Amino acid sequence: MGIFNFRYLQAPAKACGLVFLALVVCICGQAHDNEEDSVSAENQHFSLDCDLSQYQLKPRSEREDLHHKASLIVQLLESVEHDELPRVNYCVGDAEMYSWTNVPGRRSGGIRLGDLGDVSRDRAWAALRALLSESGFAKVELLATDIERASGAGTVADYTIAVFGNPRIDSAWGFQFDGHHIALNFLVHGDNLVLAPLFLGAQPLTINGQTPLSDEIHYGRKLFHSLSEEQRKAALMEGLVRRDVMAGSGSGHVDRGKDFSVEEFANVGIPLSELSDPQMDLAKDLLEVYLSNLASPHAEEVHDAIEPKITNGFFTFSRLGDRVYYRIYIPDALLIEYDDVASDHLHTVMRLLDEQHLNDYGPFASHASQHSTPLLTLVHHYVHDRSHKDSTFPAERVRGTPAAR
Repeated sequence: MGIFNFRYLQAPAKACGLVFLALVVCICGQAHDNEEDSVSAENQHFSLDCDLSQYQLKPRSEREDLHHKASLIVQLLESVEHDELPRVNYCVGDAEMYSWTNVPGRRSGGIRLGDLGDVSRDRAWAALRALLSESGFAKVELLATDIERASGAGTVADYTIAVFGNPRIDSAWGFQFDGHHIALNFLVHGDNLVLAPLFLGAQPLTINGQTPLSDEIHYGRKLFHSLSEEQRKAALMEGLVRRDVMAGSGSGHVDRGKDFSVEEFANVGIPLSELSDPQMDLAKDLLEVYLSNLASPHAEEVHDAIEPKITNGFFTFSRLGDRVYYRIYIPDALLIEYDDVASDHLHTVMRLLDEQHLNDYGPFASHASQHSTPLLTLVHHYVHDRSHKDSTFPAERVRGTPAAR
């Protein structure tokens, strides 16, 4: 009976302890919520002073999926510390919009993931997941984490994000995620969402049995191998396997490729109009590899805009040992470049070229040429950037600089 009474008396004490614990958790949770609310409330007073009168902008979209994506970006901005917001949020058309780079440590603005709080960092990843397809997100996540760590160039904490415009109310707004071997430039304008320019690279190509850019590696070669001898002669060009894609960002801290004259790619390689139906299917599969990084249905909408022009395009291929370069250029539509920088190191870039509909930077593209910053030369990049220590360096390197090993 005594034992029974002891346990009987213990029960209220345990209950009180549980109640106390629940109160502590509730208070701590409320404090965390209040902290987030206070940051959010404080950030209500941060506003961009943007003059967009020079642009012809479409009405704000009524599409639910775009509203959802915008809300995720708004939640991200609301979670950022108030004094950090100027590093994160810029006007659309600001010079920072064109200042992405795939070279580690060269971004002039934006904020590092490592400088964000846990909540903001989680919200940045949530926004990125919503903007990309499932396969696109898995690819980017692997490149930014395991592949980047194995490269020795940095960690996922070194990648930067930037937001352009006010997604809460604007009809045009953008989001960027960039760093070593990744540059994702998203732009919403009216009902359209595009991912361009898009830069993806890898060094090493494979980690733990996973090769995130395996389709990019495979489908370009597959298309070339499907060609007849005569077609291969038309597609093959010498000397295109080099240190980088031609229309990439360059090695500075501004998008060099925005001013690249893609017209020089016209009539170079085999016309896509000369492909057989099975070969054309392979060409479309290759396009899909790059376009399908974007979330659906927007990837399909970009594809539908490009497809009527595909027979105007050209496929170009180049070889250097086991390394290759390939390019698909469709005038007034799209450019894709792939380059094996080294045997275990590749770069790719995709750009949209339709100035009247879907293009890099949308209506802000013409403004891009007004912003120019001196670029570091590729020589400086390859001599001083340790992440490219295994890249081959051509014989015509500048005298007096050590060759990359």
